Amino acid sequence: MQTLVGFAAIWLSWMVSSATGSSYFVFDLPDDQEDCYVEDVVSRSVHSDIFLHFEILEPEVYDSLDVRLISPSGREVRSWQNIKHNHSDISVRESGLYSLCFNKTASSSRRLSILYAFDFASVGTRTLTRYPASVATIQRDKPEETKYTELRLSTDSDGTVQSMGLVQFVFSGVSKSIIHDNTRIMMSFSVEYGSSHNELPATLSPVAGGLKHPSTWTAMADHLSKFRDNVIHGIGGTTGGTLFFDITDDVTAALQANEYPTLTYSIQLESEGYARLSGNDQKFMSHFPTITFEDMGLNVMREIAQFRYAVWDLKGELISIIHNERHSRNTAEAVQSRLVFSSIVTNVVLIALAIGQIVYVRRLIGTGYSF
Repeated sequence: MQTLVGFAAIWLSWMVSSATGSSYFVFDLPDDQEDCYVEDVVSRSVHSDIFLHFEILEPEVYDSLDVRLISPSGREVRSWQNIKHNHSDISVRESGLYSLCFNKTASSSRRLSILYAFDFASVGTRTLTRYPASVATIQRDKPEETKYTELRLSTDSDGTVQSMGLVQFVFSGVSKSIIHDNTRIMMSFSVEYGSSHNELPATLSPVAGGLKHPSTWTAMADHLSKFRDNVIHGIGGTTGGTLFFDITDDVTAALQANEYPTLTYSIQLESEGYARLSGNDQKFMSHFPTITFEDMGLNVMREIAQFRYAVWDLKGELISIIHNERHSRNTAEAVQSRLVFSSIVTNVVLIALAIGQIVYVRRLIGTGYSF
């Protein structure tokens, strides 16, 4: 009964918060092939999130899934292995058709019923997007070389930066009147690979005076000596995902001070790790580094968006309660079945012993007490 009430609460919350393009259904997963579902996502701003939930209904202990989320350009955004359920929100910036593909693991039951729920939220509206004029990587061990169009970041365990990326943006033709009180300006990078499953410890540092030419490790020595004095910490940044930096203050100050400013930043890892970000050599411009101007809209719209996120978190808590209840119930049922089985076996043994004793005594009486 408690499980039914929990599912009813989840269903009701999904119906209340659902928007155009959301999906909610149950399907049976076939044995011998991957089953994919396609969702159309229109990312109107950097702060765009996919809400994703899936779970095996009434799973056995050995049931599990392998699941992949694939972007419109074919990049694997997120994957899950040997999992029974998932409830997450994933930041995306690419618009188009996203595919969610399900596979059974070899040990799973022949028939699996999967609960699937998909929703999408985008806060704000993109008003302007700028692409970089220059992208490069410089390396400590090759101080006179520059790898253009690439962004490769590497830092040792002691915090020594071995390679960092450089990006330069030109704001020619951009008027300062585009910036209002509710304008947010974000720089974002598409993460091709990160050495950690956690978010990348990436930071962004403004380069005073712009790029030196050629942009080598030696030429950027002045910036390398003091880039830690002024850093902006990134948000997000896992393999297949997106790394965000809020640079609203920097861009606003630059547009106020100069008519057509040029902004240059270095991007590096704050602690040990390695990462490869998409440069401007990609065939899909949606993976280029970008600076995005966004209108965050009215306060009431932002509050509605925050409410949707709160509802999604509530769904996660409800689902967690249901899974804990289901796990406890399955454990109790398993213990009960073992107790019943052991009781039956014990009773059978006792009855067999009693019958054996009766037969033995009757035979003993029938033959008399001859010693």
